Order: sequence, then C-alpha cells, then structure tokens
Amino acid sequence: FDAADAAACLGVRVASVRACGARRVYDVSVPAHTAFFAAGVGVHNCIKSNENKAPGEFDHQRVKHQVQYLGMLDNIKVRRAGFAYRATFEKFLTRYMLLSKRTAYAGQKIWKGSALDGCKAILQDNNLPPDQYQIGRTKVFLKDPETLFALEDVRERFWFNMAARITNAYRIGKGFQQTASTRIKNAYLTFKYYRQACAVEVQRAYRAFAQLAPYHDRRMQFEQQIAGKKERHRLSLTSVRKYFGDYLQLRSQSALLQAMGPTASAERCLFSYTCESAVYPGMFRAPKMSPRFVVLTDQALYLIMLVQKKNVAEHRCERRVPLAAVTGATLSPFGDHFIVVHAAKPEWDMAIELNLKTELAATLQGAARAAGAAAFALNWAPTIEYRKGKSSKTTLKFLKDEAQPKAFFKKGTVSCASAGSPQSRPGFPQMQQEYTVQVQVQHLEESVQIITDDKLKAAGLRDRTGGGKVMAAMDGGGGGGGGGGGGGVVGRREAHREAHACTHVRVVAGAAAALCRHQRTPLTAQRTVVVGPTTTT
Repeated sequence: FDAADAAACLGVRVASVRACGARRVYDVSVPAHTAFFAAGVGVHNCIKSNENKAPGEFDHQRVKHQVQYLGMLDNIKVRRAGFAYRATFEKFLTRYMLLSKRTAYAGQKIWKGSALDGCKAILQDNNLPPDQYQIGRTKVFLKDPETLFALEDVRERFWFNMAARITNAYRIGKGFQQTASTRIKNAYLTFKYYRQACAVEVQRAYRAFAQLAPYHDRRMQFEQQIAGKKERHRLSLTSVRKYFGDYLQLRSQSALLQAMGPTASAERCLFSYTCESAVYPGMFRAPKMSPRFVVLTDQALYLIMLVQKKNVAEHRCERRVPLAAVTGATLSPFGDHFIVVHAAKPEWDMAIELNLKTELAATLQGAARAAGAAAFALNWAPTIEYRKGKSSKTTLKFLKDEAQPKAFFKKGTVSCASAGSPQSRPGFPQMQQEYTVQVQVQHLEESVQIITDDKLKAAGLRDRTGGGKVMAAMDGGGGGGGGGGGGGVVGRREAHREAHACTHVRVVAGAAAALCRHQRTPLTAQRTVVVGPTTTT
C-alpha cells in the first residue's frame, strides 16, 4: 500500500516526505493543510517506516500493520463508497475538454462559456449515467473509479486517433496527388489524340465534300429547270439526293462492256441504271414494257437488253444513239417516271421508264451540249408524239388515275396517281455551324480591331483621344484627322504590318462565313470551318 495513494483517496495533497529519525512523516503544505482542516478532517496520522530509525529503509509488513490498525483502509472504503473523485470546474474542463466537440477542436480549446457549462457539456457528450456524477457548487464529483478510468482511456485514445487521422490524411493526400498527376497526363494524351483525330476527320470530310460537290451542283443547277413543271416524288425532294451517275459500276460489268462494243472501254460512263423500254412487237400486237439497261457515256446513249440464246443469257446492245444526234427530251407534268429521248434522223426516239428520270435528263443535257449537239430542248407535255421507228410515229398519252399507285402502261397510255406538288423544292436544313462561325468571325473582328487600335496608338498613327483615324486598316480606306505622339519609324512599320494582317484576317473570316452559308453540304461529309483566335505580337 502506497501512502501517496492513500493521501490521494483522502483528498490530501502531499507536499513533501522527509525522514524524521525512525519514522517518515507525511507533512502537508500550508495551503493544503489549511484546506485539510477547513474541510473538517481532524486526523493527522504518522506512519513509522522501520524500527531501526534509519533513513531510506521501508518495511512493508510494518507499514501494512500500521495502516490496518490505524483504520486508514476503512476510511478509504468509506470514501470510495461515496464520490471518490472530485475536481474543480476549471480543472475538470481543462483536463477533459478533448472529450467533447463543443469544448475542443483539433486539440485546441474552443469553449467560450463558463466552466460549469463546459463540464456539463463534457458529461452529456460522453453519455455518463446521472447516478455516476454530481455537480456541486465548485466541483464535479465522480462516483465509481471505473467512470474515471473510462474518461482517462478516452482522453488517451484521442491523441492516438488524431495521429492516425493525420497519418491517413497525409497518405490519402499523397495518393490523390499521384492520381491527379496520372489523370492530368491521361487527359493531355487524350486531348492530343482527340485533336489529331479531329484534324483527320475534318480532312476526310473535306475530301468527301470535294468528291461529292460536283454531283450535288449538277442537281441544283437542273432543279431550276424543272421547278413548277412536274409533280415531284419524295426521293427527288430529299436534301441528300446526289447525281452520282454510274449506279451499275460499269467498269466492273464485263458483260455490259462487251455488249456495248469495242469502243466502250475508251468512253467515260456518265450514267448507268436499269429501266424499262416501250417495245412495239409488230403491226397487230400491242406495245409493252421490256426491261433494259440504259448507259450514257460521253459519246453515245446505249440501250442494252438481256436475251436467251441456246439456254444461255447474254447481253446485247439494242440501241446506240450518238450524243451529237440527240436533240432533246420530253417528260410529262404528272408523277410518272417516263422520259422520251428525241434523236435526229437517221436515228429515232426511245421511250423509257426509270426512277432516276430527272438525273438522266440533266446528265443527258450536259453531255449532249458537251458533245456538240445543235440544241437540246427539254419539254413538258401530257401528250408526247415521238418516232418509234425510222419512218413511223406514235403518241404517248398520260392520264391521272388515283386507283393506280404505280404508273401503268397499256396501248400507248400511261395511267398514274398524283404525286407531290410541282412547286415543291428540295429543303436544306440550316447548318448549326453557320451561326457558330458567324459568332467566331464577329469575335475575331472585334479582337483584331482592338489590337489594331493599340498598335496604331503606339505608333502615333491614331488619335489617342478617339478624335480621328489616320489609317482605316480594317476597312481598307484612307486617313482621318488627329494625331498623337510619334512612335518612330519602327513603330509605324509595325502598325502598317498589323493593319495588313488584320485586313487579311477579315478577308479569311468573311470567306469562312460565306462557305458555311453555302447550302450544298452533303450528309455524309459535314464541313467544319474553324477560325481560331489570332494574336499578332
């Protein structure tokens, strides 16, 4: 048994221990001694440490016997049966402030109220039962030692928890730093790859547009000739419709090339498609439609038929009309697919039906004019008179019949249902990039104007007060009034170069905007015009 523990249980603060002959006296300091007797304690026990009166010698059995017979253990038991621990409000708050979020944060005291309220906050936040503590006038009383030990354990673990949290935060920070570095690198690599992919895609789109533009331009030029003259179909009005021409891929059709003759390999194919031709078997037999292949080259117009010879199918050239002999074509104003191609003698006309009749008429018109034909007349009539042979003529009539969804040919009469309005025109969607480029051009012009003003002011060629302009670089005009200080020959040359650069930027920006306003944009080749910010230093 330790005397210091006994003194602590009794609530006495031991000031010093001095050896006095044969026994060791536990003296109490004056303040503690005064408080000791003021508390009503009237017992001052002395314990003999050994029988030899020698300093520094401690007999455990002797001391234990004295403590037992002096009744000190009984006093301790009585004290522990009540409230063993007691401390002032300030001391309790100072020692256990770490146990409450309201009194401390990160090991620092943040409580601004009274010590009594701080003690109550600590006891409430630790969920102590009401029977385990009491609050007096100046002190806090704890009943069981286990309660005090629990508070001490929590207080000791607080610092370990703080150290662990700091360590974890540091490790997480290091890991996040590495992750952030990796993400930045990956983002940069992705950006470089995406920039290169965008450049490749823009180049591919431009090449596709350059390849498709002639087919689209030919269609748009021919649209002006057929506007309001013939009922239109949905395929003719779609914005992605192009005049590609060679739909049969003639160079890969050896049978067709062989049927066209030895000169076919030297001719350039302009149009090829499947069709049906009006055939007149004889005098007493009615005409009928027979399947054919129509091929238009830069030299002639071919009609190729498929015949059976000795149980073997072979291609045979039925008609070959030189383009110099083609005089025109006639179509009906209704929604059928017939076209009659007229030819000068000794050739005769041909009446064919195909879905791409307008493309054939447009291509034939351009090819005939290029081949030196006298005149190519494109006519529209509900009744067409043409030569079915070298010396015989016939008439092809067109009638509206809503009961016939598809054109029906019988005895020189074609019955067909109504199609779209002749006033219909192909619709082209407004390109979103046009507005984007216009905004970029506007911002570019504003930035160029600002840069030019600053450069001219620095060179002394523009009035700093805004009174006049000596050189209108943006508008390409002459001078105005006013003048600031001179900037020397170098500054003037730099301002002139800046003005010319700004004028060039404006011309490029205007050309980009005009290109985006062009309505001939193919669906498979979206054009992209990027006008980046330009800064001249």
